[in-house]
Amino acid sequence: MKSHYRYRRPLYGQSMEPAGKKTFRRMVTVVVAIVALYVLGKGTLALFGLIGGGHEQGVNLRVEAGSSVDIALGGKDFIAAEDNTSLQPGDAVRTSAKSHAVLSFADGTIMRMDEQTSMSVLKSEGTTDKSTISAELLEGNAWVSTPAASQSGTRLRIIDAPSLSFDLPKNTEALLTPRSVVVYSADGAGVTVTPKNTSAHLAIGEGQQFVFPVDAAATANLEQYRTAFTLSAFRNAFVNDSRLKIKGIASTSGSMPTDSTSALTLTSPTDGQNIATASVHVAGTIDPATVTTVRINGRTITTASGGSFQNDVTLPGNTAYDIHVEGLNADGILVAETTRTVRHQQSDAAAATGFASPAITSPAAAAETFRTTDSEVVIRGSAPAGTAKIMVNDYILKLFDPAKGSWSYLARLDLGNMKAGENIYDVVSIDANGNRSTPARLTVVQGVSGGVTATPVTQGSSSSIATKPQNNAPTAAGTLSITGPTAGTSHTETGTGFLLEGTTSASTDSMWVNDYRLQLYKSGVKYWNYIASAAFGNLKKGTNTYTIVARDKNGKVLDKMVYTVTY
Repeated sequence: MKSHYRYRRPLYGQSMEPAGKKTFRRMVTVVVAIVALYVLGKGTLALFGLIGGGHEQGVNLRVEAGSSVDIALGGKDFIAAEDNTSLQPGDAVRTSAKSHAVLSFADGTIMRMDEQTSMSVLKSEGTTDKSTISAELLEGNAWVSTPAASQSGTRLRIIDAPSLSFDLPKNTEALLTPRSVVVYSADGAGVTVTPKNTSAHLAIGEGQQFVFPVDAAATANLEQYRTAFTLSAFRNAFVNDSRLKIKGIASTSGSMPTDSTSALTLTSPTDGQNIATASVHVAGTIDPATVTTVRINGRTITTASGGSFQNDVTLPGNTAYDIHVEGLNADGILVAETTRTVRHQQSDAAAATGFASPAITSPAAAAETFRTTDSEVVIRGSAPAGTAKIMVNDYILKLFDPAKGSWSYLARLDLGNMKAGENIYDVVSIDANGNRSTPARLTVVQGVSGGVTATPVTQGSSSSIATKPQNNAPTAAGTLSITGPTAGTSHTETGTGFLLEGTTSASTDSMWVNDYRLQLYKSGVKYWNYIASAAFGNLKKGTNTYTIVARDKNGKVLDKMVYTVTY
Protein backbone atom coordinates (compact mmCIF):
# COMPACT_ATOMS: atom_id res chain seq x y z
CA MET A 1 0.00 0.00 0.00
CA LYS A 2 1.47 3.20 -1.16
CA SER A 3 1.70 6.07 1.13
CA HIS A 4 0.39 9.48 -0.05
CA TYR A 5 2.21 12.49 1.17
CA ARG A 6 0.83 16.01 1.26
CA TYR A 7 2.67 19.19 1.84
CA ARG A 8 1.71 20.44 5.18
CA ARG A 9 0.19 23.91 5.35
CA PRO A 10 2.16 26.36 7.40
CA LEU A 11 0.85 27.39 10.70
CA TYR A 12 0.06 30.88 9.33
CA GLY A 13 -1.52 31.80 6.01
CA GLN A 14 0.74 32.98 3.13
CA SER A 15 -0.40 36.58 3.54
CA MET A 16 0.67 36.69 7.09
CA GLU A 17 4.27 38.02 7.04
CA PRO A 18 6.26 39.86 9.62
CA ALA A 19 5.58 43.63 9.40
CA GLY A 20 9.17 44.53 8.44
CA LYS A 21 9.16 42.32 5.34
CA LYS A 22 5.79 43.70 4.17
CA THR A 23 7.07 47.30 4.46
CA PHE A 24 10.26 46.49 2.54
CA ARG A 25 8.31 44.78 -0.24
CA ARG A 26 6.00 47.76 -0.64
CA MET A 27 8.98 50.14 -0.83
CA VAL A 28 10.53 48.01 -3.56
CA THR A 29 7.25 48.07 -5.49
CA VAL A 30 7.05 51.87 -5.30
CA VAL A 31 10.67 52.27 -6.44
CA VAL A 32 10.10 49.95 -9.39
CA ALA A 33 6.98 51.93 -10.34
CA ILE A 34 8.88 55.22 -10.21
CA VAL A 35 11.68 53.83 -12.35
CA ALA A 36 9.13 52.56 -14.84
CA LEU A 37 7.49 55.96 -15.02
CA TYR A 38 10.90 57.60 -15.51
CA VAL A 39 11.62 55.28 -18.40
CA LEU A 40 8.24 56.07 -19.93
CA GLY A 41 9.01 59.77 -19.83
CA LYS A 42 10.30 62.54 -17.65
CA GLY A 43 7.36 64.65 -18.71
CA THR A 44 4.93 62.27 -17.00
CA LEU A 45 6.90 62.43 -13.77
CA ALA A 46 7.00 66.19 -13.91
CA LEU A 47 3.21 66.26 -14.12
CA PHE A 48 2.95 64.27 -10.88
CA GLY A 49 5.68 66.28 -9.18
CA LEU A 50 7.79 63.19 -8.56
CA ILE A 51 10.99 64.75 -9.93
CA GLY A 52 12.18 68.28 -10.42
CA GLY A 53 13.18 69.96 -13.69
CA GLY A 54 11.18 70.65 -16.78
CA HIS A 55 9.83 68.72 -19.70
CA GLU A 56 11.08 69.08 -23.24
CA GLN A 57 9.21 71.51 -25.45
CA GLY A 58 9.31 71.62 -29.22
CA VAL A 59 10.64 74.64 -31.12
CA ASN A 60 8.36 75.70 -33.96
CA LEU A 61 10.05 76.34 -37.31
CA ARG A 62 8.36 78.69 -39.77
CA VAL A 63 9.67 78.76 -43.33
CA GLU A 64 9.05 82.12 -44.96
CA ALA A 65 7.43 82.17 -48.40
CA GLY A 66 9.84 81.54 -51.25
CA SER A 67 12.60 80.40 -48.91
CA SER A 68 14.79 77.32 -49.23
CA VAL A 69 15.39 75.90 -45.73
CA ASP A 70 16.91 72.55 -44.73
CA ILE A 71 16.69 70.64 -41.44
CA ALA A 72 18.64 67.74 -39.96
CA LEU A 73 16.57 65.80 -37.43
CA GLY A 74 18.39 63.90 -34.71
CA GLY A 75 21.78 64.15 -36.39
CA LYS A 76 20.58 62.70 -39.71
CA ASP A 77 21.25 64.19 -43.15
CA PHE A 78 19.72 67.50 -44.14
CA ILE A 79 16.37 67.41 -45.91
CA ALA A 80 14.01 70.12 -47.17
CA ALA A 81 12.05 71.64 -44.28
CA GLU A 82 8.31 72.02 -44.23
CA ASP A 83 6.55 75.00 -42.69
CA ASN A 84 5.42 74.59 -39.05
CA THR A 85 7.90 71.81 -38.28
CA SER A 86 8.55 71.06 -34.59
CA LEU A 87 12.26 70.85 -33.78
CA GLN A 88 13.72 69.04 -30.77
CA PRO A 89 17.12 69.35 -29.04
CA GLY A 90 19.77 68.01 -31.38
CA ASP A 91 18.01 69.15 -34.55
CA ALA A 92 19.70 71.62 -36.91
CA VAL A 93 18.37 74.12 -39.46
CA ARG A 94 20.04 76.15 -42.20
CA THR A 95 18.88 78.74 -44.72
CA SER A 96 20.02 79.21 -48.30
CA ALA A 97 20.63 82.44 -50.21
CA LYS A 98 17.66 84.83 -50.16
CA SER A 99 15.91 82.59 -47.63
CA HIS A 100 14.72 83.21 -44.07
CA ALA A 101 13.24 81.14 -41.26
CA VAL A 102 11.77 81.85 -37.82
CA LEU A 103 12.26 79.77 -34.65
CA SER A 104 9.63 80.19 -31.92
CA PHE A 105 10.45 78.85 -28.46
CA ALA A 106 7.84 77.92 -25.86
CA ASP A 107 8.80 80.79 -23.51
CA GLY A 108 8.01 83.36 -26.21
CA THR A 109 11.54 83.90 -27.50
CA ILE A 110 11.68 84.38 -31.28
CA MET A 111 14.72 84.08 -33.51
CA ARG A 112 14.67 85.01 -37.19
CA MET A 113 17.45 83.56 -39.30
CA ASP A 114 19.00 85.60 -42.08
CA GLU A 115 20.00 84.07 -45.39
CA GLN A 116 22.92 81.60 -45.32
CA THR A 117 22.59 81.06 -41.57
CA SER A 118 23.02 77.78 -39.67
CA MET A 119 21.69 76.99 -36.19
CA SER A 120 21.01 74.01 -33.98
CA VAL A 121 18.63 73.56 -31.04
CA LEU A 122 20.48 72.56 -27.87
CA LYS A 123 17.79 72.75 -25.21
CA SER A 124 14.15 73.69 -24.87
CA GLU A 125 12.48 72.68 -21.65
CA GLY A 126 10.37 74.23 -18.95
CA THR A 127 7.64 74.09 -16.37
CA THR A 128 5.17 76.67 -15.16
CA ASP A 129 7.78 78.38 -12.99
CA LYS A 130 11.02 78.12 -14.95
CA SER A 131 12.37 77.46 -18.42
CA THR A 132 15.68 77.01 -20.19
CA ILE A 133 16.27 77.48 -23.88
CA SER A 134 19.57 77.17 -25.68
CA ALA A 135 20.58 77.26 -29.33
CA GLU A 136 23.86 77.42 -31.22
CA LEU A 137 24.51 79.95 -33.96
CA LEU A 138 27.12 78.38 -36.22
CA GLU A 139 27.24 80.97 -39.00
CA GLY A 140 25.27 83.88 -40.39
CA ASN A 141 23.00 86.41 -38.66
CA ALA A 142 20.05 86.00 -36.32
CA TRP A 143 17.61 88.60 -35.00
CA VAL A 144 16.34 87.62 -31.56
CA SER A 145 13.48 88.96 -29.46
CA THR A 146 12.76 87.78 -25.92
CA PRO A 147 9.45 88.51 -24.15
CA ALA A 148 8.99 91.05 -21.40
CA ALA A 149 8.43 89.72 -17.88
CA SER A 150 5.05 88.01 -17.99
CA GLN A 151 5.80 84.89 -15.96
CA SER A 152 7.42 84.30 -12.61
CA GLY A 153 10.40 82.05 -12.04
CA THR A 154 13.74 81.57 -13.71
CA ARG A 155 14.11 82.08 -17.44
CA LEU A 156 17.47 81.14 -18.98
CA ARG A 157 18.12 82.00 -22.62
CA ILE A 158 21.59 81.10 -23.88
CA ILE A 159 22.72 81.43 -27.48
CA ASP A 160 26.04 79.69 -28.08
CA ALA A 161 28.52 80.27 -30.88
CA PRO A 162 31.90 78.65 -31.55
CA SER A 163 33.78 81.43 -29.72
CA LEU A 164 31.16 83.21 -27.61
CA SER A 165 28.11 82.61 -25.47
CA PHE A 166 25.26 85.15 -25.20
CA ASP A 167 22.98 85.27 -22.14
CA LEU A 168 19.78 87.10 -23.07
CA PRO A 169 17.67 88.84 -20.42
CA LYS A 170 13.97 89.62 -20.75
CA ASN A 171 12.84 92.28 -23.21
CA THR A 172 15.89 91.76 -25.44
CA GLU A 173 16.07 92.73 -29.07
CA ALA A 174 19.46 92.02 -30.59
CA LEU A 175 21.29 91.09 -33.77
CA LEU A 176 23.67 88.17 -33.29
CA THR A 177 26.52 86.75 -35.32
CA PRO A 178 29.00 84.09 -34.15
CA ARG A 179 31.43 86.84 -33.10
CA SER A 180 29.29 89.91 -32.40
CA VAL A 181 26.09 91.30 -30.91
CA VAL A 182 24.21 94.56 -31.48
CA VAL A 183 21.81 95.27 -28.60
CA TYR A 184 18.76 97.37 -29.47
CA SER A 185 17.02 96.78 -26.15
CA ALA A 186 17.55 94.65 -23.04
CA ASP A 187 16.50 94.82 -19.41
CA GLY A 188 19.03 95.18 -16.64
CA ALA A 189 22.70 95.46 -17.58
CA GLY A 190 22.05 94.00 -21.01
CA VAL A 191 23.20 90.92 -22.93
CA THR A 192 26.07 89.13 -21.18
CA VAL A 193 28.86 87.99 -23.51
CA THR A 194 31.24 85.24 -22.38
CA PRO A 195 34.18 83.99 -24.49
CA LYS A 196 34.41 80.20 -24.54
CA ASN A 197 36.73 78.40 -22.10
CA THR A 198 36.99 81.41 -19.79
CA SER A 199 35.14 82.97 -16.88
CA ALA A 200 35.54 86.48 -18.30
CA HIS A 201 32.28 88.16 -19.27
CA LEU A 202 30.93 91.58 -20.22
CA ALA A 203 27.44 93.11 -20.28
CA ILE A 204 26.47 94.83 -23.54
CA GLY A 205 23.70 97.34 -22.88
CA GLU A 206 21.17 99.11 -25.07
CA GLY A 207 22.75 101.11 -27.85
CA GLN A 208 25.99 99.15 -27.68
CA GLN A 209 27.64 96.48 -29.77
CA PHE A 210 30.42 93.96 -29.22
CA VAL A 211 32.70 92.63 -31.95
CA PHE A 212 35.14 89.86 -30.95
CA PRO A 213 38.07 89.71 -33.42
CA VAL A 214 39.14 86.36 -34.83
CA ASP A 215 42.61 86.66 -33.29
CA ALA A 216 41.42 87.97 -29.91
CA ALA A 217 42.68 86.10 -26.87
CA ALA A 218 40.02 84.77 -24.51
CA THR A 219 41.84 86.51 -21.64
CA ALA A 220 41.94 89.89 -23.40
CA ASN A 221 40.31 92.98 -21.92
CA LEU A 222 36.80 92.67 -23.33
CA GLU A 223 36.04 96.37 -22.82
CA GLN A 224 38.11 97.27 -25.88
CA TYR A 225 35.67 95.41 -28.14
CA ARG A 226 32.53 97.18 -26.87
CA THR A 227 31.41 100.33 -28.69
CA ALA A 228 28.24 102.25 -29.41
CA PHE A 229 26.62 101.79 -32.80
CA THR A 230 25.54 104.27 -35.38
CA LEU A 231 22.44 105.15 -37.37
CA SER A 232 23.06 102.35 -39.86
CA ALA A 233 22.61 99.78 -37.10
CA PHE A 234 19.14 101.14 -36.39
CA ARG A 235 18.35 101.08 -40.09
CA ASN A 236 19.75 97.59 -40.72
CA ALA A 237 17.52 96.17 -43.46
CA PHE A 238 17.41 92.64 -42.02
CA VAL A 239 16.57 93.92 -38.52
CA ASN A 240 13.81 96.23 -39.71
CA ASP A 241 12.37 93.53 -41.95
CA SER A 242 12.41 91.13 -38.99
CA ARG A 243 10.49 93.58 -36.82
CA LEU A 244 7.87 94.08 -39.49
CA LYS A 245 7.40 90.40 -40.24
CA ILE A 246 7.33 89.26 -36.61
CA LYS A 247 4.74 91.94 -35.79
CA GLY A 248 2.68 90.72 -38.74
CA ILE A 249 3.06 93.94 -40.70
CA ALA A 250 3.77 93.69 -44.41
CA SER A 251 6.99 95.38 -45.51
CA THR A 252 6.48 98.31 -47.85
CA SER A 253 8.82 99.99 -50.27
CA GLY A 254 7.19 103.42 -50.06
CA SER A 255 8.76 106.35 -48.26
CA MET A 256 8.16 106.81 -44.57
CA PRO A 257 6.07 109.74 -43.28
CA THR A 258 8.00 112.96 -42.85
CA ASP A 259 7.48 115.98 -40.63
CA SER A 260 4.32 116.84 -42.58
CA THR A 261 2.56 114.52 -40.17
CA SER A 262 1.68 115.69 -36.69
CA ALA A 263 3.25 112.52 -35.24
CA LEU A 264 6.69 114.18 -35.36
CA THR A 265 7.42 117.88 -35.73
CA LEU A 266 10.94 119.30 -35.76
CA THR A 267 11.04 122.95 -34.65
CA SER A 268 14.83 123.41 -34.58
CA PRO A 269 17.04 123.69 -36.56
CA THR A 270 15.67 124.88 -39.89
CA ASP A 271 16.78 123.20 -43.08
CA GLY A 272 19.93 124.81 -44.48
CA GLN A 273 20.58 126.84 -41.33
CA ASN A 274 24.12 128.18 -40.87
CA ILE A 275 25.57 127.23 -37.47
CA ALA A 276 28.55 129.14 -36.07
CA THR A 277 28.82 127.26 -32.77
CA ALA A 278 30.33 123.82 -32.17
CA SER A 279 26.89 122.23 -31.63
CA VAL A 280 23.33 122.66 -32.79
CA HIS A 281 20.19 122.55 -30.65
CA VAL A 282 17.67 119.99 -31.94
CA ALA A 283 14.11 120.28 -30.63
CA GLY A 284 10.62 119.21 -31.57
CA THR A 285 7.36 117.61 -30.50
CA ILE A 286 5.63 114.25 -30.98
CA ASP A 287 2.13 112.87 -30.77
CA PRO A 288 2.44 110.55 -27.72
CA ALA A 289 -0.46 108.44 -28.99
CA THR A 290 1.57 107.53 -32.09
CA VAL A 291 5.25 107.98 -31.19
CA THR A 292 6.77 106.58 -27.99
CA THR A 293 10.49 106.77 -28.83
CA VAL A 294 12.57 109.48 -30.50
CA ARG A 295 16.01 108.89 -32.00
CA ILE A 296 18.38 111.58 -33.24
CA ASN A 297 21.09 110.24 -35.54
CA GLY A 298 20.52 106.78 -34.10
CA ARG A 299 20.54 107.63 -30.38
CA THR A 300 17.44 107.46 -28.21
CA ILE A 301 16.36 110.80 -26.69
CA THR A 302 14.27 111.24 -23.55
CA THR A 303 10.96 112.95 -24.23
CA ALA A 304 9.12 115.20 -21.80
CA SER A 305 5.68 114.28 -20.45
CA GLY A 306 4.01 116.69 -22.86
CA GLY A 307 5.63 115.10 -25.89
CA SER A 308 8.49 117.55 -26.46
CA PHE A 309 12.13 116.57 -26.94
CA GLN A 310 15.46 118.35 -27.25
CA ASN A 311 19.13 117.50 -27.53
CA ASP A 312 22.39 119.17 -28.55
CA VAL A 313 24.32 117.58 -31.42
CA THR A 314 28.01 118.32 -31.88
CA LEU A 315 28.93 119.40 -35.39
CA PRO A 316 32.06 118.46 -37.34
CA GLY A 317 34.29 121.03 -39.06
CA ASN A 318 33.12 123.54 -41.63
CA THR A 319 30.87 121.31 -43.70
CA ALA A 320 27.25 120.36 -44.36
CA TYR A 321 25.83 117.97 -41.79
CA ASP A 322 22.60 115.91 -41.76
CA ILE A 323 20.48 115.62 -38.61
CA HIS A 324 18.10 112.69 -38.87
CA VAL A 325 15.21 112.37 -36.41
CA GLU A 326 13.06 109.22 -36.15
CA GLY A 327 9.81 108.48 -34.33
CA LEU A 328 9.02 104.87 -33.34
CA ASN A 329 5.79 103.44 -32.00
CA ALA A 330 5.37 101.13 -29.00
CA ASP A 331 6.34 98.10 -31.11
CA GLY A 332 9.61 99.72 -32.20
CA ILE A 333 8.32 100.33 -35.74
CA LEU A 334 9.44 103.48 -37.55
CA VAL A 335 6.33 105.62 -38.11
CA ALA A 336 7.76 109.10 -38.78
CA GLU A 337 11.11 110.59 -39.71
CA THR A 338 12.61 113.83 -40.93
CA THR A 339 16.04 115.16 -41.87
CA ARG A 340 17.53 118.63 -41.56
CA THR A 341 20.78 119.65 -43.25
CA VAL A 342 22.73 122.39 -41.52
CA ARG A 343 25.98 124.08 -42.50
CA HIS A 344 28.67 124.49 -39.90
CA GLN A 345 30.56 127.74 -40.40
CA GLN A 346 32.52 128.20 -37.21
CA SER A 347 34.08 131.63 -36.85
CA ASP A 348 37.67 132.14 -35.69
CA ALA A 349 36.38 133.81 -32.52
CA ALA A 350 34.20 130.86 -31.68
CA ALA A 351 37.03 128.43 -32.33
CA ALA A 352 39.33 130.38 -30.02
CA THR A 353 37.05 129.87 -27.01
CA GLY A 354 37.77 126.13 -26.88
CA PHE A 355 40.76 124.44 -25.31
CA ALA A 356 43.38 122.22 -26.94
CA SER A 357 42.25 119.67 -29.48
CA PRO A 358 42.85 115.96 -28.88
CA ALA A 359 45.79 114.27 -30.58
CA ILE A 360 45.31 111.55 -33.19
CA THR A 361 48.22 109.10 -33.17
CA SER A 362 46.99 106.10 -35.18
CA PRO A 363 46.56 105.04 -37.93
CA ALA A 364 47.81 108.50 -38.96
CA ALA A 365 48.16 111.92 -37.39
CA ALA A 366 45.56 114.68 -37.39
CA ALA A 367 45.19 116.51 -40.72
CA GLU A 368 46.53 113.49 -42.60
CA THR A 369 44.79 111.10 -45.00
CA PHE A 370 44.97 107.37 -44.36
CA ARG A 371 44.26 104.98 -47.23
CA THR A 372 43.20 101.40 -46.69
CA THR A 373 41.35 98.50 -48.30
CA ASP A 374 40.65 96.84 -44.96
CA SER A 375 37.12 96.67 -43.61
CA GLU A 376 37.91 98.25 -40.25
CA VAL A 377 40.18 100.93 -38.84
CA VAL A 378 40.95 101.63 -35.18
CA ILE A 379 41.53 105.34 -34.58
CA ARG A 380 43.57 106.09 -31.45
CA GLY A 381 44.87 109.18 -29.71
CA SER A 382 45.32 111.12 -26.49
CA ALA A 383 43.30 113.88 -24.83
CA PRO A 384 44.55 117.20 -23.40
CA ALA A 385 44.43 117.85 -19.66
CA GLY A 386 40.97 118.75 -18.42
CA THR A 387 39.13 116.62 -20.95
CA ALA A 388 35.98 115.03 -19.53
CA LYS A 389 34.63 113.54 -22.78
CA ILE A 390 35.85 112.69 -26.24
CA MET A 391 33.47 112.95 -29.17
CA VAL A 392 34.08 111.45 -32.61
CA ASN A 393 31.78 113.13 -35.12
CA ASP A 394 28.50 113.12 -33.14
CA TYR A 395 29.24 110.12 -30.91
CA ILE A 396 30.58 110.46 -27.35
CA LEU A 397 33.02 107.65 -26.50
CA LYS A 398 31.49 105.70 -23.63
CA LEU A 399 34.71 103.91 -22.66
CA PHE A 400 36.93 107.01 -22.45
CA ASP A 401 38.65 107.32 -19.05
CA PRO A 402 39.80 110.90 -18.29
CA ALA A 403 42.32 109.53 -15.79
CA LYS A 404 44.11 107.57 -18.51
CA GLY A 405 43.79 110.22 -21.20
CA SER A 406 43.98 107.80 -24.12
CA TRP A 407 41.03 107.01 -26.37
CA SER A 408 40.14 104.74 -29.29
CA TYR A 409 37.33 104.50 -31.84
CA LEU A 410 36.46 101.55 -34.06
CA ALA A 411 35.30 102.33 -37.60
CA ARG A 412 33.95 99.41 -39.66
CA LEU A 413 32.14 98.96 -42.93
CA ASP A 414 29.59 96.57 -41.43
CA LEU A 415 28.86 98.96 -38.56
CA GLY A 416 28.04 101.78 -40.94
CA ASN A 417 30.45 104.30 -39.41
CA MET A 418 32.84 103.80 -42.34
CA LYS A 419 31.95 103.56 -46.02
CA ALA A 420 33.79 102.91 -49.25
CA GLY A 421 35.45 106.12 -50.37
CA GLU A 422 36.28 109.16 -48.25
CA ASN A 423 35.41 109.22 -44.53
CA ILE A 424 35.86 112.25 -42.26
CA TYR A 425 36.43 111.73 -38.53
CA ASP A 426 36.39 114.90 -36.41
CA VAL A 427 37.56 114.32 -32.84
CA VAL A 428 36.58 116.89 -30.19
CA SER A 429 37.61 117.30 -26.52
CA ILE A 430 34.90 118.43 -24.09
CA ASP A 431 35.67 119.69 -20.59
CA ALA A 432 33.52 119.40 -17.44
CA ASN A 433 31.75 122.68 -18.25
CA GLY A 434 30.76 121.54 -21.74
CA ASN A 435 33.36 123.64 -23.56
CA ARG A 436 34.49 122.03 -26.80
CA SER A 437 37.80 122.15 -28.58
CA THR A 438 38.25 122.70 -32.27
CA PRO A 439 38.10 119.33 -34.01
CA ALA A 440 41.15 117.26 -34.86
CA ARG A 441 40.39 115.70 -38.25
CA LEU A 442 41.48 112.41 -39.79
CA THR A 443 40.48 111.47 -43.33
CA VAL A 444 40.20 107.76 -44.09
CA VAL A 445 39.87 106.68 -47.71
CA GLN A 446 38.59 103.11 -47.85
CA GLY A 447 39.03 100.90 -50.89
CA VAL A 448 41.33 103.26 -52.82
CA SER A 449 45.03 102.86 -53.56
CA GLY A 450 47.44 105.37 -55.04
CA GLY A 451 46.49 108.91 -55.97
CA VAL A 452 47.55 112.29 -54.64
CA THR A 453 45.86 114.45 -52.00
CA ALA A 454 46.49 117.94 -50.73
CA THR A 455 47.34 116.64 -47.27
CA PRO A 456 50.10 114.23 -46.21
CA VAL A 457 49.17 110.63 -47.01
CA THR A 458 49.91 107.63 -44.84
CA GLN A 459 49.77 104.30 -46.66
CA GLY A 460 49.45 100.86 -45.13
CA SER A 461 49.46 99.47 -41.68
CA SER A 462 48.57 100.21 -38.12
CA SER A 463 52.03 98.93 -37.18
CA SER A 464 54.64 101.55 -36.38
CA ILE A 465 57.57 99.95 -38.26
CA ALA A 466 58.48 101.15 -41.73
CA THR A 467 60.85 98.38 -42.83
CA LYS A 468 60.89 97.88 -46.57
CA PRO A 469 59.36 94.50 -47.48
CA GLN A 470 61.73 92.09 -49.22
CA ASN A 471 61.06 89.25 -51.66
CA ASN A 472 63.70 86.73 -50.66
CA ALA A 473 63.20 82.98 -50.70
CA PRO A 474 61.21 81.84 -47.60
CA THR A 475 63.39 81.32 -44.54
CA ALA A 476 60.76 79.37 -42.56
CA ALA A 477 58.86 77.43 -45.21
CA GLY A 478 55.86 75.47 -43.94
CA THR A 479 54.98 77.82 -41.07
CA LEU A 480 52.16 79.54 -42.97
CA SER A 481 48.79 77.84 -43.45
CA ILE A 482 45.21 78.65 -44.45
CA THR A 483 42.40 77.23 -42.33
CA GLY A 484 39.36 78.85 -43.93
CA PRO A 485 37.05 79.21 -45.71
CA THR A 486 38.50 75.92 -47.00
CA ALA A 487 41.75 74.57 -45.64
CA GLY A 488 44.50 74.13 -48.18
CA THR A 489 45.14 76.14 -51.33
CA SER A 490 41.77 76.52 -53.09
CA HIS A 491 38.12 77.33 -52.48
CA THR A 492 34.87 77.82 -54.41
CA GLU A 493 32.78 80.77 -53.20
CA THR A 494 29.08 81.24 -54.00
CA GLY A 495 28.11 83.97 -51.53
CA THR A 496 28.91 87.67 -51.37
CA GLY A 497 32.33 87.20 -49.79
CA PHE A 498 34.37 85.20 -47.32
CA LEU A 499 36.87 85.45 -44.47
CA LEU A 500 40.34 84.23 -45.45
CA GLU A 501 42.09 83.14 -42.27
CA GLY A 502 44.99 81.01 -41.19
CA THR A 503 47.98 80.54 -38.92
CA THR A 504 51.59 81.67 -38.98
CA SER A 505 54.68 81.48 -36.76
CA ALA A 506 55.35 83.58 -33.68
CA SER A 507 58.27 85.19 -35.55
CA THR A 508 55.87 86.93 -37.92
CA ASP A 509 55.90 90.70 -37.70
CA SER A 510 53.61 91.52 -40.63
CA MET A 511 51.14 89.70 -42.88
CA TRP A 512 50.51 90.58 -46.52
CA VAL A 513 47.82 89.61 -49.02
CA ASN A 514 48.44 90.60 -52.64
CA ASP A 515 51.04 93.16 -51.52
CA TYR A 516 48.56 94.69 -49.07
CA ARG A 517 49.69 94.76 -45.45
CA LEU A 518 47.04 93.57 -42.98
CA GLN A 519 46.53 96.57 -40.73
CA LEU A 520 44.97 94.80 -37.77
CA TYR A 521 47.55 92.02 -37.59
CA LYS A 522 49.76 92.37 -34.51
CA SER A 523 53.37 91.29 -34.43
CA GLY A 524 53.89 87.82 -32.94
CA VAL A 525 50.23 86.74 -33.16
CA LYS A 526 49.86 83.29 -34.70
CA TYR A 527 46.45 83.96 -36.27
CA TRP A 528 45.55 86.25 -39.16
CA ASN A 529 42.50 87.02 -41.32
CA TYR A 530 41.53 88.97 -44.40
CA ILE A 531 38.05 89.86 -45.70
CA ALA A 532 37.42 89.29 -49.39
CA SER A 533 34.19 90.71 -50.75
CA ALA A 534 32.72 91.75 -54.06
CA ALA A 535 31.63 94.99 -52.37
CA PHE A 536 35.26 95.73 -51.40
CA GLY A 537 36.54 95.13 -54.93
CA ASN A 538 38.90 92.32 -53.90
CA LEU A 539 36.63 89.49 -55.11
CA LYS A 540 35.55 89.24 -58.75
CA LYS A 541 33.71 86.75 -60.93
CA GLY A 542 35.97 83.96 -62.16
CA THR A 543 39.34 82.98 -60.71
CA ASN A 544 40.82 85.06 -57.89
CA THR A 545 44.41 84.55 -56.76
CA TYR A 546 45.53 85.62 -53.29
CA THR A 547 49.26 85.61 -52.53
CA ILE A 548 49.81 85.45 -48.76
CA VAL A 549 53.21 86.39 -47.34
CA ALA A 550 54.49 86.36 -43.75
CA ARG A 551 57.46 88.65 -43.04
CA ASP A 552 59.72 89.12 -40.02
CA LYS A 553 60.70 92.37 -38.32
CA ASN A 554 63.41 92.96 -40.93
CA GLY A 555 60.93 92.69 -43.77
CA LYS A 556 62.25 89.30 -44.91
CA VAL A 557 59.88 86.62 -46.16
CA LEU A 558 59.31 83.85 -43.63
CA ASP A 559 56.82 81.90 -45.71
CA LYS A 560 54.66 82.39 -48.78
CA MET A 561 51.67 80.62 -50.34
CA VAL A 562 49.06 81.14 -53.04
CA TYR A 563 45.32 80.62 -52.48
CA THR A 564 42.97 80.34 -55.46
CA VAL A 565 39.25 81.15 -55.19
CA THR A 566 36.71 80.44 -57.92
CA TYR A 567 33.78 82.86 -57.63
